[in-house]
Amino acid sequence: MLKTEPCPTLLELARPVTGKTATEPERPYRPRLAGLLEGPQRLLLAVLDRIYGSAWNPLHRSGGIAALLLVVTAVTGIYLLVFYRVSDPYASVVAIHEQAWAGRWIRALHRYASDGALLFIVLHALKMLFAGRTWGARALAWISGVLLTLTVLFCGWTGLVMIWDLQAQALALESVRLLDLLPIFSMPISRIFAENDLSASFFFMNLFLHVALPLGLALLMLVHVSRVARPAWLPPAEVRRPILLAWILLSILLPLPLLEPADLLSIPGQVPLDLFFGFWVPAAQALPPWQHLLLWLGAVGASLSLVCWWRPSRAPEPSWVDPDLCTGCSQCYHDCPYGAISMVERQDSLELNGRHSEKVALVDPSRCVSCGICAGSCAPMGMGPPDRTGRHQLSRLRRFLDGARPQPDQVVVFACRHSGCSEGLPPGALVYPVECAGSLHSSMIEVALRGGAGGVYVLSCPPGDCLNREGPRWLEARMYHGREAELQERVDRERVRLGHFSAAERGRAHRNVESLRRAMADRHKAGDRPPHRNGAPAGPGRGKRPTGVRFSNQARRVAALAFTAAVLVALGRAASIPMGQTADKAELRLSWQTAATRIQIDLSQRQPDPSVPAHMQAMTETHLLAYRLRVLVDGQQRIDRRVAPPGVHGDRPLVVLEALPLEPGAAAIEVEFAPEPSSDPELAEAVGRAPRFHLLQAIESRPGRVVLVRLKEPGGLEVAQE
Repeated sequence: MLKTEPCPTLLELARPVTGKTATEPERPYRPRLAGLLEGPQRLLLAVLDRIYGSAWNPLHRSGGIAALLLVVTAVTGIYLLVFYRVSDPYASVVAIHEQAWAGRWIRALHRYASDGALLFIVLHALKMLFAGRTWGARALAWISGVLLTLTVLFCGWTGLVMIWDLQAQALALESVRLLDLLPIFSMPISRIFAENDLSASFFFMNLFLHVALPLGLALLMLVHVSRVARPAWLPPAEVRRPILLAWILLSILLPLPLLEPADLLSIPGQVPLDLFFGFWVPAAQALPPWQHLLLWLGAVGASLSLVCWWRPSRAPEPSWVDPDLCTGCSQCYHDCPYGAISMVERQDSLELNGRHSEKVALVDPSRCVSCGICAGSCAPMGMGPPDRTGRHQLSRLRRFLDGARPQPDQVVVFACRHSGCSEGLPPGALVYPVECAGSLHSSMIEVALRGGAGGVYVLSCPPGDCLNREGPRWLEARMYHGREAELQERVDRERVRLGHFSAAERGRAHRNVESLRRAMADRHKAGDRPPHRNGAPAGPGRGKRPTGVRFSNQARRVAALAFTAAVLVALGRAASIPMGQTADKAELRLSWQTAATRIQIDLSQRQPDPSVPAHMQAMTETHLLAYRLRVLVDGQQRIDRRVAPPGVHGDRPLVVLEALPLEPGAAAIEVEFAPEPSSDPELAEAVGRAPRFHLLQAIESRPGRVVLVRLKEPGGLEVAQE
């Protein structure tokens, strides 16, 4: 029975990795606040790693899953667009919903996929935030990611409004309240939602936005990955297929409910809202529009400003190249995860004598994140971050071996410090922490074996969770597939292991390390001293291949299926959650627009102004009258305000849009809309002849309903009430 450390608890996994040694390379540069948030992130990752295993943890593929669900949203949206009609939007959605085979579940899949995409976008953003990947070379990706998230939100809002049900009404009304604050419209946009007579042009414009925004989304996605090499647009097939199957099953088994059609003469009370796209509606209904707008501006501004202050006090130094050692092999150029390396013609004075190539590697400091993967890719050890090139790695390792003096029954463990597996290793394991397994030069393994260790185990983080994207991938290729800077054939592969584990899989990682140590100890006791089996070197394909965690038992599969089902049901329920309070009051709404009254005064009889030339004297003077709006309910004055012609020059039509809460029941209302009196004798007579409107009427209001007062010229004010 192997004696290893017990599997860590979730609280232990939430603690940041500590225990820095003198031989460990410098820790990555990241914001201090990001380190404080490392615990919650590690806890969540640990929970999902235990349920799914690190190879299938959806958080490790959050960006790819979000892109996959956006593709599903686009494909299903094309189908729905074929049957949508702007002339009668709600009826067309009802027809889609009642289709015998495809319509209902495709509509649900369209909604659930968009909800899931937004969810994984947020999870991806939080993961990058907690890892401190928001500044420097990654600033463009962060800024474009924030804009991409906003675009997805806008696209979702326009899509929900297309249905024109109760949820669409709530979203539209609260959105236009914000738009009315912008001084770019000649009239309040809210006025077009005052009555149930929306034209098809509104729905056509909304449809145009809903179709055009995904084009901008595609451009933002290109910008988002423009500074990474080989972007993983979609998750691997073993993750992609279950995701698609799960979303399709959810759409079939839990179809979307069809809400009641929108009614603009009703007060939105408790309305089923999509939690992902309508989370802000209750706050918008409770706050004044300007406060709500400040919240949005503050959230977006704070997110964009992270590139300036969510950063470390000192930036890492970028990689550098020793041109005298560079052979022009371009392996670093191919391996760099961020496209920070290019091959250029030599500009130095070194002669091309067969030893020096025509081209040399050049690092772009603005794109380099100092990951060190190029150090592991450089066979002659001529490049990498300062003090982390292959030569520096070997120098530190030799000092480590001189102090540790490993024995044939011990193993040296090169452990990626971000995997969280280096703590609590069994006795006989000599831990040498590295910043990234991908930056480990293959010669380090050979030197460790020559230094007396019985074996070498490389503990890497899971491929999908590498802080530097492709570290485990290139490390495995160098160790087992002959990639440049490869592990030499003279190295006995039976003495070398590679494992990809997360912190939640620490117990299994430790068992694998102990297994290698036991094997090397037994081999030493048996007197198997030759470094190569049968005297022949082990080729790249021999020895143990990388190990990781798979769905190895039925209990884990059942747990993963149960957890997935619970998450999907929660996602489906979140797509329609009643929010808000039931409307217990009525509303008196006044809405109309009328041309401003113009009055021209003849100036020819006035005394000319001697300071103005005769040919420049004005003959007439135009005035636009301001009106006074007064509203009384049961004799109590509720509104008394001036209504002036809007516009820069004060020449736009007069617009009235008011809403008053009413107690349900009978009431007498009096509305007066008349021009303001003038003290100017020349205007007083004209003001007396200007149009004025007056309404005195008894009404009966109901809870949650609107009593609309509108201007019906030339008939004057009237009440429109259902």
